[in-house]
Amino acid sequence: MHNKLTFVFSALSIMLIPALHAGETVIIGAGVCNGDFNEDTSTDDKRRFSETPHWFNLLSGETGPVATKLDGNDPAMDKGDGTRNALIYKGSAFINDSGHTVKSAGEILSVSLDFRDYGTWVDGTDSIQIFFFTTDIGVDESTTEEDITLIGPMIGSTTVTENNDFEAYECPSVYTTVAEDIGKTIYAGIRADCAGHYGRADNFVFKVVTP
Repeated sequence: MHNKLTFVFSALSIMLIPALHAGETVIIGAGVCNGDFNEDTSTDDKRRFSETPHWFNLLSGETGPVATKLDGNDPAMDKGDGTRNALIYKGSAFINDSGHTVKSAGEILSVSLDFRDYGTWVDGTDSIQIFFFTTDIGVDESTTEEDITLIGPMIGSTTVTENNDFEAYECPSVYTTVAEDIGKTIYAGIRADCAGHYGRADNFVFKVVTP
């Protein structure tokens, strides 16, 4: 039986991001499997999932929904780092094809990202969500919600402290692997729980600390 993406999630914590240390591996990040969404170097503002390296849409196809936009086209609204970032909204769920194959129990999975509310985002109601999952078929344009099984908690936050500006979210110990996980490949995804509203995400990092 598959866990659906509507499960209850726990709150994200906002804290300083620790420096990379021994035993820590970046699975997704800046320059690693398009964690900063900048591998697509097109000068076009709106880009689809089919044009976005490593990221696929779990919910509604690759060629229709917008996946990323260029930051800086509207300086009064964007306020990011001037690069490309992800458009997070109800009709999409970003999943990345770079996974981590578990080698032992006790491995600690962590994530972080920059997020900002945008447009009609409703503070205190709408939420950004991050999830880990496994799948028997890998991740590509054909992967659907029926193909994945959630692993660990669905994590999310309705707390936005910087309206109309990016803020950093850090989840340092989302999930610790157990013996039953050994040999499984764990992937990461991002989505929004909202009613037709949207926000933006950038600088997504998925790290693993090995014991």
